[in-house]
Amino acid sequence: MNQRLPRLLALALCAGLPALTLADVDKVYSPRIQAGDLELETRGTYLDDDQPEDGRWLQKFSLGYAFSDRFALEAYLNTEKLPGEDFELEAYELEGRFNLFQNRDHALALLGEVEKEREDDVWEYKIGPLYEQRLPADWRLRLNAFAEKQDGADAEEDEIEYSGAAQLAWLADDELAPALEYYGESGNHGAGPVLLGEFELGGHELEWEAGAIFGLSDGADDVVYRWSLEAEF
Repeated sequence: MNQRLPRLLALALCAGLPALTLADVDKVYSPRIQAGDLELETRGTYLDDDQPEDGRWLQKFSLGYAFSDRFALEAYLNTEKLPGEDFELEAYELEGRFNLFQNRDHALALLGEVEKEREDDVWEYKIGPLYEQRLPADWRLRLNAFAEKQDGADAEEDEIEYSGAAQLAWLADDELAPALEYYGESGNHGAGPVLLGEFELGGHELEWEAGAIFGLSDGADDVVYRWSLEAEF
């Protein structure tokens, strides 16, 4: 294992990374894949900021399956609720993860994603590495780095955008673990505390995450609250 890899990925997150927005705060992905896993997930974000979109709520619903220890596929329905309005279906998304290696201490995968807006001719493509490393004293580090590109007649951006995310979690207790997360794009950054947990219900394992990401730079949103709930079968 090349010990320089975590440092290179960390630099990709922080160097040369438009403003941090609600849509950029999502989750820090794990590169690990276990063959046969069937997953149902919902995750959302809520914007608390002194701007017209204050109260904007995004919620995703997904179904995923791991066809092998190397490949997993997940399909999403992405919804949005603006202040004073009802939830509306905004986009469809298909996401694939390709594991390159994984052992007890390290894992590396590649994520590829295609999203299509429901009403507009806008396609968005995302690709990037996912890395995880177990550290001494029950610490775990996850790093994600992405390149994104829009296409279609209604696309507003025609340049490649780069983003990154990181999570440092203390896993001494699987039922409740504290973590710190970071999200960033183009020099705009946000970070904040997150809680991770898992429990069993009806013989199935459920994992949850909840936290708050605070803007750390000009142009970033004040606070974005994020949460997720995932069931494995």
